[in-house]
Amino acid sequence: MAAADIRARLAAIPGVDEVGLVRMVPLEGGGLGLGGLRTPGSTGRNAQIDTDWNVISPEYLRTVGIPVLRGRDFTAVDDGKAPWVAIVNEHFAQLVWPGRDPIGQRLETGDFRNGHGRDVHSLTIVGVARDAKYRWIGEAPAPFIYVPYAQHAMAEMNYLLRRAQALPAGASLVPQVRQTVRGFDANLPLVRMQPLRQSADLGLLPQHLVASVAGLLGAPALLLAGIGIYGVTAFSAASRSREFGLRMALGADRSRILRLVIGQGVRLCAMGAAIGIALSIGVTRLLSSLLFGVSPLDPVTYAGTVILLAAVAIVATIAPARRAAAINPLATLKAE
Repeated sequence: MAAADIRARLAAIPGVDEVGLVRMVPLEGGGLGLGGLRTPGSTGRNAQIDTDWNVISPEYLRTVGIPVLRGRDFTAVDDGKAPWVAIVNEHFAQLVWPGRDPIGQRLETGDFRNGHGRDVHSLTIVGVARDAKYRWIGEAPAPFIYVPYAQHAMAEMNYLLRRAQALPAGASLVPQVRQTVRGFDANLPLVRMQPLRQSADLGLLPQHLVASVAGLLGAPALLLAGIGIYGVTAFSAASRSREFGLRMALGADRSRILRLVIGQGVRLCAMGAAIGIALSIGVTRLLSSLLFGVSPLDPVTYAGTVILLAAVAIVATIAPARRAAAINPLATLKAE
């Protein structure tokens, strides 16, 4: 088989740890349907199982690091002459066979409108793979099924290469891959070659857009907040200049005046932060579907935001505080 021969040659490239074939590249937002799916004996429209598929080679799960938790992986025995087999993920097994062993269970696939004719085939479950992300990285757990390429050969397949170690900066496997494929067949087209991380960026587009918009709006908002704190603190310090002068005349040192003015700005910032956090708790719940790897109520994020706002408040109040601390107490007493 040409696909197996190309896979073997790619696996022989120095530094390549594993090579797997897959029809749908993970995290690109696409899905694959190979027909209806149901358990034997079930009838009716509600009996059909709604799930995504993928056609893979026996090496694919190892290549992308998805372990088989129960049963076995596909092997060379699962070819076109053998009975059809499949591997399901954990969510699929719990949904279809709750409390039962899915290994050895059977599924039917095909066009159920024709009854149990030649268009309906049987699949035997030989393994259960760990749940993973399939369409995009922020998706909820969903049922998923894998079938072997040797039993469902498709004209368009993708080769995934995994290295044992990361490439040095600026290095690429593309020239070696191109040379290897051309050495097998010079007329074989190479549609695209890119890192899986770059390929998965399409699935992260909503997160990138939200982060970009938040950054564009957040930076001016932070600047305006600093200007506002400066203006309020400067006005308050100017209106209290006689008070500060009397305090220093009665023995208060300049550091105490600095702490008074800066403390006022920090208190304003603390009040605003408390109100902002209370409002953001409700807003982040609406954005939870765009978050991954972090909780909508992540304490580190909130603590970092509060620290950043406190730093902005301190910087914004330094100038008014220094002017207040520079007041001449003698001039204040003469004015009185």
